[in-house]
Amino acid sequence: EYTSTIRLLEDNSTRIPVSILGQSDTSGLLVGESGFLLSMEYIPQDRELNIGDAIITSNLHERIPDGLVIGTIYEIIKEETASFQQAMIEPIYQSTSYSNVLIIDTTSVRIYEE
Repeated sequence: EYTSTIRLLEDNSTRIPVSILGQSDTSGLLVGESGFLLSMEYIPQDRELNIGDAIITSNLHERIPDGLVIGTIYEIIKEETASFQQAMIEPIYQSTSYSNVLIIDTTSVRIYEE
């Protein structure tokens, strides 16, 4: 009752739907990497990406608030024969210097249906 499990963004099991700030139609899946950068995958090939674009959480997951800033695009990986492009994301924080933790209480999430 009084414990929580915390998963860092760079954890290999992290999967979070994200988008580019100001481009809600450009979305992808943030995947944790065991290192300094994060990976944004499943970005459609026809989407325009730019180094430095801000990456935020998207509204595609009911338990993760929309619009939380994750980081910025550090590198773009685009192969002509691939179905999707990929971007490496530089987080806006250093995981060794956490001073605050956001706790999302998913027990009180309500889904409204029409």
